[in-house]
Amino acid sequence: MSEIDDLDAVDRPGWRGFRSRFIRHQPGMIGVGLLVVFVLMAIVYPILMATIWPQAIYDPMTGNDSVVVELEIVPDGQVTDPSSEIEVSVARFQNPFYEIGDSYNQISQPQPFTARHPLGVDNLGRDVLSMTLAATWPSFVVGTTAALVTAAIGVGAAVISAFYRGRTDAILSQASNAFMVLPAPLVVIIIGAGPFGDQLTPTRFGILYGIIAGLGATAIIVRTRALTIMSMPFMDAARVAGGGSRHLIA
Repeated sequence: MSEIDDLDAVDRPGWRGFRSRFIRHQPGMIGVGLLVVFVLMAIVYPILMATIWPQAIYDPMTGNDSVVVELEIVPDGQVTDPSSEIEVSVARFQNPFYEIGDSYNQISQPQPFTARHPLGVDNLGRDVLSMTLAATWPSFVVGTTAALVTAAIGVGAAVISAFYRGRTDAILSQASNAFMVLPAPLVVIIIGAGPFGDQLTPTRFGILYGIIAGLGATAIIVRTRALTIMSMPFMDAARVAGGGSRHLIA
């Protein structure tokens, strides 16, 4: 029965067939599960910030929950308990007016996970979980935009190149070879570190990444498949039936 069901799923046309095949594709389902987790993280973060998490502690940029340890300043070489004592010469790096017997407040960071901070805090006292949740939505926008633009640019350039051939194919192929030399992550990082970094929003980041990736490897890979489709008998039949360029490309 399972083999018959698999064959039915493959032969089933349209959305139902695609859905049946996708459900049987384990890596695809794992990807959907991860996508759902990211969406929930993006939804939960603003709710937590508005209801439970104090802004002063859990803000990903300015929040701080430093652990301060009070140490007694002792003469150099006479530290018997490092958890409660510190040498006077070390303390004077922070304040040259410290004297033996004074109290020295030392910030102890980073800290491991606790109930208050499930993923701990970094060396600046910022909550790691809040920073992770805050970065979920921009990362989601970048990834989604980059994937859609890469697919649109890559498929569009490959199909046009395979359909028109000749000079159009030569120009687009040379452009694809040129973009293959440009690693999309490196190019976007260089632009972000330059004078236009403040204008590089998550959406623009994804669009720029998608253009570079789409015109590069994606266009080359899809062009190979498009050339194979162009040689299929049904394409010749469509031409004989009077199909125009737009119809054939679609």
